[in-house]
Amino acid sequence: MAAIIEPRAEEIFEYAIREIKKTHYSDMLSSGIVLTGGSSIMKGMTEIAEKTTGLPVRLGGPGNISGNTDNINHPMYATGVGILLCAIQQEGSDGRKFRNGHLFDNIFYRMKGWFREFF
Repeated sequence: MAAIIEPRAEEIFEYAIREIKKTHYSDMLSSGIVLTGGSSIMKGMTEIAEKTTGLPVRLGGPGNISGNTDNINHPMYATGVGILLCAIQQEGSDGRKFRNGHLFDNIFYRMKGWFREFF
């Protein structure tokens, strides 16, 4: 599996850096790269990213959460938790309130609206 996955990971990181350089944001990466998602925890992934990009790489997980976080404090949940936190922070900031007061229903409703706007 490693013989298949490692070259694909290198290709992905090479492509990402190439695209970043096209937008002239590469100077803003002096602090490095933060990997999230389920595949970021695969053994050797941060090392492949560092070797391919030449930048420091670390794993990132959900932040600014409280309560029983043992089950979600993991890099593979970073995007989902980030979307939830964004929705919570924006509640009322644009003059709208969540419908019916149910968090997940409201997040689904807002995401459905975002997809309508873009597609």
